[in-house]
Amino acid sequence: MTGVLFCAVALVANAVVMSVEMLSTRLLFPIFGNTVFTWSAVISIIIAGLFLGYMAGGWLSDRRTSLARLVFLELLAAGILVAAIPWLCDRVLTPFSAASTPPLAGCFLVFGLPAAALASTGPAVVGLLARRGWSASFASGVVSSLAAAGSIAGTLLTTFTLIPAFGVRGLFAAFGAALWAMALAVAWTDRKGVSAGKAALGLGLSAAAALGLSRAAALPPRALAADPVFSKDSGYQLVRVFEQGAGASLLRVLMLDSTQEGAMRVASKDVVFEYTAAYRLLVNAFSRHASPSILFIGGGAYAMPLRVASELPRSTVEVAELDPVVSDVGRMFFRAGEAPNLRTLLADGRRALRGGARYDGIFLDAYQGVMAIPFHLATREFFEEARAALKPGGVVGLNVIGRVDEKDGLLCAITETLRSVFPEVRLHPVRGPGGGSQNVIMVASGLPARAVEGLLAGTAFAQGIRPEALRCSPGQVLTDDHAPVEWLASRYLR
Repeated sequence: MTGVLFCAVALVANAVVMSVEMLSTRLLFPIFGNTVFTWSAVISIIIAGLFLGYMAGGWLSDRRTSLARLVFLELLAAGILVAAIPWLCDRVLTPFSAASTPPLAGCFLVFGLPAAALASTGPAVVGLLARRGWSASFASGVVSSLAAAGSIAGTLLTTFTLIPAFGVRGLFAAFGAALWAMALAVAWTDRKGVSAGKAALGLGLSAAAALGLSRAAALPPRALAADPVFSKDSGYQLVRVFEQGAGASLLRVLMLDSTQEGAMRVASKDVVFEYTAAYRLLVNAFSRHASPSILFIGGGAYAMPLRVASELPRSTVEVAELDPVVSDVGRMFFRAGEAPNLRTLLADGRRALRGGARYDGIFLDAYQGVMAIPFHLATREFFEEARAALKPGGVVGLNVIGRVDEKDGLLCAITETLRSVFPEVRLHPVRGPGGGSQNVIMVASGLPARAVEGLLAGTAFAQGIRPEALRCSPGQVLTDDHAPVEWLASRYLR
């Protein structure tokens, strides 16, 4: 039974490590954004913690006579550090801006130290099993195998069950309590190595720390001090809705992680963000169609899809939205359920194009973080699928954040990629052709130039610019094999 208990310690410790890694992103995304840079910081910090923990655990195991007492202390320390993560995150990881890269030193203090404490139990467990008659090689193999099994279990359980079912911040306290319970079991099993008095003192201090940390974790994080009317962790991101004003002037804003993804004047269904006036492009292009079909990739606050559906009542408007919580929020807070000709496809935008339907217009407004379009929605292969899903004479529209005076940024790369698929491309900088990053509405079509100009006539987009007017370096076509979208977008933040 002693061997089984310490094998269980190896399993649980590594399960908690992976749970901490998955949950840490739910604390960091609302502050620093859901980007490849945030993921890179999390993964590297957890690995650094494991490196330090394995080394320290081996060193301590060679210098302790009672390995059971060492495991007991390691579990106590790990439980406190894990339970403290939300509290430390609020005080250590204050961003310089909503899109800044997470600081590695601060991340190590918050997430790396708990990983190190958990990893340190592994060498002690191997040494303890070896002292009880197991061969060192067999004990090491068993503990390593259990560590891998625990990592798998922690990843899958946290991702598919715990995050959707419970609040993220409270889960850290729950994991801390589980580690303290495991420490108590170690103390009970090896009462010679861990005296009852020391066990009681350690668990008492841990319980007091748990009470204080759980109360602190329940408070709103400093970086998100405003009070939302709706807040829920979905399977993809933190979804929040904020309100300003009342009555006819009521404004609702949708936040996904750290980014404002949409807004609407609720009473009038008016769009708020300047670039969302792009819906006029679709209304103008298809007002003469008997029953146009239009696909929006990315739901957001449903401001543009709802305006198109309202002004073209005979149209069929579909929204490809990956996150079911965003879809629910669209119905509950942004009046998306009031338009009978608007429906949501719970699917990735690229998969939605493969459903067999054909569209008169496709508009892409999907973002991952502050400025980065999901890479698989910005490649030549994606635009080839979009063109194949268009009816004859159809158009593709995009909202891209970039600089019209750049040479090799994200705007230039998407422009070059579009031109490799569509013969006609137009760009409309929302705030004019001056310097600085801004929203740029892009239009692409297989129609000849004169036909495209006819579609744009009568709208602000008639004053758009041709891609030849940009100073883009040639050869920047994005593909599924090479699409460094986040890296290109990060140039705007420097």
